[in-house]
Amino acid sequence: MDDGQVNESPTQHPAMERALSRLTGALDRLDGAIAQRLEGERGGQDRDAERAAMAEDRARLALDLDAALAKLAGLDATLLEADRRVERAMGEVSGLVEAASPPSARP
Repeated sequence: MDDGQVNESPTQHPAMERALSRLTGALDRLDGAIAQRLEGERGGQDRDAERAAMAEDRARLALDLDAALAKLAGLDATLLEADRRVERAMGEVSGLVEAASPPSARP
């Protein structure tokens, strides 16, 4: 049935071609923006996970540091006690050497 209209494809009209071209460009830009947004959200999740891991590491390192400082304080106390005992022993040895030496050899 011919009602007087010619059956032409939409691409045969320049205005329609420009509109389709603009629509295709807009859809491509939209796809790009969506992909970029999704990548940014994934990156944000990665950053959040990295921050959480760093916070856990920091907490563990703080505990390790506290334990090391406590051990160091204990070692310092042990060192002071050992130094005191060595000094006392040296005094006793000096006293014994002096007592054992003849009076003419004493200074």
